[in-house]
Amino acid sequence: MTAPNAAAPSTTSGNGELNWLLDELVQRVGSIRKALVLSSDGLATGASQDLTREDGEHLAAVASGFHSLAKG
Repeated sequence: MTAPNAAAPSTTSGNGELNWLLDELVQRVGSIRKALVLSSDGLATGASQDLTREDGEHLAAVASGFHSLAKG
């Protein structure tokens, strides 16, 4: 069981290599609130700081589904 504000999904190597880059993107671009990077199989591999693990996984599943539908 995870805490309500669990940490954002980590990168594949587990050390947050992409998270800092996404945090910078969110800070620099005013119209972006949160950012998420997915692997080719739809798993969250990086997320901005204020995106919870649950929200990241949910958004990853939705985006993966849309991608699958778009491919046909």
